[in-house]
Amino acid sequence: MSLSVREQEYLEAMYFLLREKGIIRVRDLAQKLGVRPASVVDALERLEEKGLVTYRKREGISLTENGIRTASEIAERHELLKRFFVEVLGVPEDVAEQDACYLEHEVHPQTLDRIFLFLKFISMCPREGPDLLEQFKYFAKYEKCPSD
Repeated sequence: MSLSVREQEYLEAMYFLLREKGIIRVRDLAQKLGVRPASVVDALERLEEKGLVTYRKREGISLTENGIRTASEIAERHELLKRFFVEVLGVPEDVAEQDACYLEHEVHPQTLDRIFLFLKFISMCPREGPDLLEQFKYFAKYEKCPSD
């Protein structure tokens, strides 16, 4: 299923609201995304057609199982990118947050897998020096630290 960047942003925002407040309301979602409530309702109708949310006027908004899975994947991509920017590249957290928001919707899954693998490598196999990339390639191939 293809989702627009904006639809992904709505799902991610709903996911975070659900985690933070335990409930998703139109006004909270509008405030979080900086849009009018009418825009939220339009988006909810599109997402409901795609089977990702359930929405009834004057009732709460709920994510379907597929909606939760999709929103969770989007949020995980965001956190992974942000972590990479901060921990590996040394980007300030506020800049990393903005960049993660921008890139999370377009990054290829293979690239994300590789970033995750690199973060795992540096946490499991602390290394330094000119052969760091060769050590990472070994780790990626065998899923163990070069000295193990």
